[in-house]
Amino acid sequence: MIKDNTLDEAMVEAARFLKAAKALRAARKGKTKRCWRSACELYQQVQPLERHKCPECGETLYEHGSESIPHAACKRASLDLTRKLADLRAGR
Repeated sequence: MIKDNTLDEAMVEAARFLKAAKALRAARKGKTKRCWRSACELYQQVQPLERHKCPECGETLYEHGSESIPHAACKRASLDLTRKLADLRAGR
């Protein structure tokens, strides 16, 4: 039999996972690119992700913007949800 307390905890973990997944999706959409050359004008400026070459010097642009923190938070929330769902199925 599913306990009400475990059901409530699973719902909280599911909401936390959804929040973390949405934050990861937003971080991935916000990626930008920069020029490799420090002498280039666009070294300090951020360019849209669609460009592959710097319009000023022709160097290949690299991705800028870390998604490692939201990625780790999403994985952690997923793991916590998995464990809570196992408790739910076991009737704990």
